[in-house]
Amino acid sequence: MVFARGWPLVVDAKFLMPGAPRAASGSASEAHLAVSSSRQFTRHQRLISPAEFTRVLSRPDGQLRAGPLRVLWKKNDMQLARLGLIVGKRAAAKAVERNRIKRVIREQFRQRQGELVGSDVVVQAFGSANNAKLTELLARGFAQAGKPR
Repeated sequence: MVFARGWPLVVDAKFLMPGAPRAASGSASEAHLAVSSSRQFTRHQRLISPAEFTRVLSRPDGQLRAGPLRVLWKKNDMQLARLGLIVGKRAAAKAVERNRIKRVIREQFRQRQGELVGSDVVVQAFGSANNAKLTELLARGFAQAGKPR
């Protein structure tokens, strides 16, 4: 396990429950990291620099406008899908609402990133919607982006 500040948790074997499964090689904390790392949204899966966003926004391979969302995508030369988020104050005035929208988008991306391999995807929010509506719109947008070109 790793805490927020990056300090590793050291697990002593005497504190583990008797009969609990142990990692074949390494400690129990290494086994926990191996299980949880596949579900994380890592830095490598994000569009971070302005140049990466501009590359997708200036000449996308495709785009879909659905309700309060616009999904743009462009093929990349990597074997992973990357996501960029644009959720401004015009979309939702309160930070709590903007964070909820971003959380739903990231979760849908995590679930569908296998379909999007080799694509950079930018999702831009223009307004707010409930979680079910956002999920439906994102499913449509990610399905369109994942189609072979």
